[in-house]
Amino acid sequence: MIKKLILMTMIATLSLIVVFFFVPKKDPYAEEVKAIIQEHYVNEEGWIRNYGGLADAQYLSESIGQYMYFLLVTKDEEEFAKQVDVLKEDYVVEQGGQLFLKWQLTEDTTTNASVDDLRVIESLKGASKQFLNDSYIKLANELQTTLLDTQTNKGMVVDYYDWNADQKSTIFHLSYINHDVLKDVSSIDEASYKQVMEDSILKKPFFREIYDVEKQEFMEASPSTINMIDQLLIAIQYYKIIGSPPTSFDHWLKQELDVTGKLFGGYQKETLQKSVAYESSSVYALALLYFLETDNDKYADQVHALLVQQPPFQKNPNYNEIHFFDFMYARLADVLYKQQ
Repeated sequence: MIKKLILMTMIATLSLIVVFFFVPKKDPYAEEVKAIIQEHYVNEEGWIRNYGGLADAQYLSESIGQYMYFLLVTKDEEEFAKQVDVLKEDYVVEQGGQLFLKWQLTEDTTTNASVDDLRVIESLKGASKQFLNDSYIKLANELQTTLLDTQTNKGMVVDYYDWNADQKSTIFHLSYINHDVLKDVSSIDEASYKQVMEDSILKKPFFREIYDVEKQEFMEASPSTINMIDQLLIAIQYYKIIGSPPTSFDHWLKQELDVTGKLFGGYQKETLQKSVAYESSSVYALALLYFLETDNDKYADQVHALLVQQPPFQKNPNYNEIHFFDFMYARLADVLYKQQ
């Protein structure tokens, strides 16, 4: 009897050791974020709404791609697998032996958005290595092959492709570039991307946002103002492609933080004064990602302090008014800051 009790005690102890050391521990912060998403943004089909409210909801590949990347960063294998199932079931369209991603969930959507495709591809590739799941790299490669076959022009990826009309865009937004994915693709013209990035800088510290591949010329989203979300996304890609910060933008950004102690959602090109009165969680999140990318701890700390004052971190935020893009970028930047 005593031997039996000792044996049972040893088995129980070993079970606890296995659970403690070998069963992945769930990150409380990531679980909190996931609970918010499930309660406020996810509908009965498992689709992520663009806003927390039900009215005029859109379901975007942008949203599922952002969430997948967050789950990759926070190592949530189970939830990542669920999102891949949603992606394959509802967003993926198979036509002519190729796999496309709808940019939004409607019956008549026949176009994608390259920025969202590239984020999904990046997440799937990372998850394949992290979770040791070969099906993820297979899906990533199929999506990437389709993207490269249908949506490149002169070695650069354009904004979208319509698989019903067999027509692709002739332009791309510089904020759509994802160098982490494209740098390893042999058919991509990295030299052209470098040239575009170098030529995109205006006399003032800002970037021109759009490039016409056919005409080989730039377009600007607005003649007089810039959107800081676009500018920061471009600045991050500039650093990744060129290998050094964009000098004039980097100087202006730090100076703006030094002088005003904050960043706004938009600025005038000529005067460099703010063009809007609001601050933005996405702007602070992307500024934080920029400073993390460029290894500037001083400004990363300053921007993080500003970020956590924004609506996604308030005690009782109104998720009906917080776009999922803003919520997800804010939470992702916060996690990456804490992981450094």
